[in-house]
Amino acid sequence: MPYLMYYQLLRTSGKTESQGNTKPNKGKSRPDNASGTASLHWNKALADLPAEIKTRHYSPKTLKTYSIWAKKFQGFPRNKAPELLSSADVKEFLTYLEVKRNIAVSTQNQPFNALLFFFRHVLRKDF
Repeated sequence: MPYLMYYQLLRTSGKTESQGNTKPNKGKSRPDNASGTASLHWNKALADLPAEIKTRHYSPKTLKTYSIWAKKFQGFPRNKAPELLSSADVKEFLTYLEVKRNIAVSTQNQPFNALLFFFRHVLRKDF
């Protein structure tokens, strides 16, 4: 089921896998919102993640995996403040993982579910 949700998410973005820039913003100047303030917001959001996972009685391994994917996603939009993130940022990250990193289908479900949980329960935003 998460696999289908992932591809529905990609389809609604309007991009095919071969369209658009799917690389992270390496080599480009940092936007103003990637300052130290954004890092503080990220630190708080990442610190809130364990509490949200423990509240729902998820496995410690799930906490570890979700934390890893949240940290990897943090670097992708160049430390953009969590409040400024959108589903388009997630779509771009998931497309990058699929197309450029060639991760396996089962592995693609991990970042999707981790970021879905992160957006819904930590950031309290719709995905």
